[in-house]
Amino acid sequence: MLKQVCFKNFVVFEDEQKIEFNKQNKDGDTKFRLNGPYIFIGENKSGKSAVFEGIRRCLKKELNTSVSKPYNANELSYFLCKFEKENTDEVITGTISIPSEPNTTSDKTVTGTLSERLPGDESLGQTFETNTEQATEEETNKKLPFYSIEYYRIAILFKNKCLHEFGIDRILIDNGNINLKELETTEEYELVQLYQLMSKENKVVNITIESLLRQNIRGMKSKDNSEQFTRCEHIIADLSNDVVFTFPLRSIGPLQWSKSERIALEKRHQNYIEAESRCEILRYFLKDDHGEFDKEKESKIFERITNMSQDYRFTLQNDSILVNDDPLKLLKTPEGILEAKYVSIMLSGYFKTIVLEEPDRGMHPQFVQRMIQVITEETKTTGKVVILSTHNTSFLTPWTLSNCFRFRRHGDVCHVKSVGEVVYYDFKKLRLMTGDHLADLFFAKHVLFGEGISDCLFLQEMVTLLLSDGSDGNYNNNDFLRKHSTDLHKILPNITISKLNGKDSVGFFRKICTDLELPCLFLLDKDAQEKNNGYGDCFFWSVRHIEDAVKTMLDRDEDDALKKKIRLDNSKLFLHETVKVRDVSVCVDTLLQRCSHDNDLGKLLLRILEAFSS
Repeated sequence: MLKQVCFKNFVVFEDEQKIEFNKQNKDGDTKFRLNGPYIFIGENKSGKSAVFEGIRRCLKKELNTSVSKPYNANELSYFLCKFEKENTDEVITGTISIPSEPNTTSDKTVTGTLSERLPGDESLGQTFETNTEQATEEETNKKLPFYSIEYYRIAILFKNKCLHEFGIDRILIDNGNINLKELETTEEYELVQLYQLMSKENKVVNITIESLLRQNIRGMKSKDNSEQFTRCEHIIADLSNDVVFTFPLRSIGPLQWSKSERIALEKRHQNYIEAESRCEILRYFLKDDHGEFDKEKESKIFERITNMSQDYRFTLQNDSILVNDDPLKLLKTPEGILEAKYVSIMLSGYFKTIVLEEPDRGMHPQFVQRMIQVITEETKTTGKVVILSTHNTSFLTPWTLSNCFRFRRHGDVCHVKSVGEVVYYDFKKLRLMTGDHLADLFFAKHVLFGEGISDCLFLQEMVTLLLSDGSDGNYNNNDFLRKHSTDLHKILPNITISKLNGKDSVGFFRKICTDLELPCLFLLDKDAQEKNNGYGDCFFWSVRHIEDAVKTMLDRDEDDALKKKIRLDNSKLFLHETVKVRDVSVCVDTLLQRCSHDNDLGKLLLRILEAFSS
């Protein structure tokens, strides 16, 4: 099973990142392990799929048709995995790229098709797999114009932490085909130190994974043979069979919208054939006669997740997939049911590491909750490692949050942070972070905290109005908004608004956001200024609170009717039972029309732009 990944300068990651799939408790007990899935969360294009790609690159060549680009083509790049086998043997596998000569003029985002020539006169068409968390594996021929890159793969088998066997291959790609050339090695090969480096047991000063790889791989000679089943492939082969992945866009239906020509009656049979052809996982399972899956176990798991196993009985007849003995019902099977079936199938197999990309597609929230419970029990009883990515906050509970890894993107560089290290398995923190929509923080790019519900309602309506199609009127009629229109349209869509539930929570969330490296800004009442004045992450109303701020900005006779509607006289802003949605919109819209650099609303917008512009 997969225990750790370590990578640097890989696709969208510049600095070294480590993800460990075994935890330590507060006493440093490395045997302590939380049960349940390991969950990759974060904003779009933050590198989650790139890590899945890296894990696949460390497995047998049949699982790969290309190599992955380095973030910076001038620097060494690596992605390493550490696996633990059932007999406690451990295997480190990895993919490495090394620039063969320095380059001072290239651009790491080179596109197009140019020719490349690697040392040894091997004329290659280098294939890079694009990775922007898109649905399918797109491959684009990219030839690097001013430099060449050498690609390698390593596999090292350890028994009782001692080197037992290892192999190193040079990866060559010719017309989309991966070819391997085994390199000559010796028993004293220094790559054995990778174990100490990845296990934090290294006692050698001034040595890093990067320097170790650079010193010991470049310049190695190829063996005089053309065998494709190299020692490296031999070590990786069995290991690879214990790992299974799902890819995005697993929806089977060919119909996309009501204008489709496929709706015609004569197209129904062809639609079924096409849908059935996309059910690879289900077909493989139904055809299994070799005991790869425990079908009784799978049936129980599927029922536990869905409570609908009798409504969706999948069978194979004359090589056709039937649902409740009807072939056409496959087209009407909800996506969430199929996803639940896929999960139950893979949990019932012999796989030791299961990697699921967004397994909650189309699932009812209760399906998600029951799926988490099933995965947790399975990992506890079998020791399997289940890794998944999601944008669904239903996965984030006090019992799963410590197993989460938050991915974030800053510019074109991505980073990973263990949420468990931030909350450190503190149940009070876990409850706070998963309640009252605060789980949205883990998918956020920037966070704007309102002290209370009135502040948050005001902020949400303000952002909605400034980004709506009808907002041009505000921008055109207000010099302040027109001046800052471009910046507001750039920054406001990336803001997540969250409620503090009082000024006493500022310190807690400030630390959480700092640890998560998540930019934040707190909107607070004036009475919180004394305690938080030394921090640069706060904006304070110039008067007591939001109600007084709104009164000040609406201090005109013609606004009396509006003041009564939003009940500024005797209750919290917008919270009186007579306040309607339109009243909130009219109030905020009126304030935006009067927005300027010398009133609270203008100052707040300027502070937001300042806080989140970098």
